[in-house]
Amino acid sequence: MDAGDVPFPRANDNEDCIERIAAFYKDIDASGARPVSIGGDHSITGGIIQGLGRGKLAGGEKICFLHLDAHTDVFTTVAHFLGAEKSAAHWGAYTADQELIDPTGSMQIGLRGHPRTLDWLQPSYDYGYQRRDDGGLPGARRHRCDRPDQGGSCRSVYITFDLDCLDPSVAPTVSYIEPGVTGFSMDEAVELLHAACGLNIIGGDVVCMMLTKDSPNNSTAFGLSSGVCTNDLIRATRYIEGLNVGTVNIWEQPGYRIEMSPFGTDEAACPASRAVLIPQFDSRGRRWI
Repeated sequence: MDAGDVPFPRANDNEDCIERIAAFYKDIDASGARPVSIGGDHSITGGIIQGLGRGKLAGGEKICFLHLDAHTDVFTTVAHFLGAEKSAAHWGAYTADQELIDPTGSMQIGLRGHPRTLDWLQPSYDYGYQRRDDGGLPGARRHRCDRPDQGGSCRSVYITFDLDCLDPSVAPTVSYIEPGVTGFSMDEAVELLHAACGLNIIGGDVVCMMLTKDSPNNSTAFGLSSGVCTNDLIRATRYIEGLNVGTVNIWEQPGYRIEMSPFGTDEAACPASRAVLIPQFDSRGRRWI
């Protein structure tokens, strides 16, 4: 089912948006549905976990992360940006402080850089997160045997997939690109996700794709949709034709798709919202609603 959009009447207020996300996902948790969400920047994960943490899906217990990202998002040593205390850089810390997640049973994979501080990994060490920093297919294959919750106390896993864990050659249009060290290929990312089979996955999200930065051939969007779903074109086409869904964090009006980034502009440098009107056409060039 499509749960629709999270409404943001105060879209320039990051803290209000996070609380509205939390309230929205508390209702989803009460229904027993396991949500898969599309961001938005990575701050949405904090709001989602506030809604799901110690709830019905988690059996009242802490949640473990399977966190694919180039960054830890536990940057307690980085100043809060323009007063946004629950930002994309801090959700890994404050959800642990709220005792909604268990860092010792969580896995961070794909970490490879942060340009602002030399001690960027230290807060992750301090919280007890498990990390796998070596990218590439050999590392991905080794991780198939390394599951979240090894040594932790969680029975529920939440997968959060930041597109910047992918190599820029695969996903060049992400919020915080890290081109200096090789990221995952799509095949490696899919293999890592397959490694989670059999776990009690209560939800997940995909975040930080900046459509306004994508190339004319939409390489990031196409690579994500074709790689994460399946590499079988016939199967993918059949699946897409059968979809009957709406959107998350994308507002609709007849003939247009309005892309909203309520947590920042496409440069991720200001909390102001930015909308881009894009006419939608079918395969015959006709505008559709």
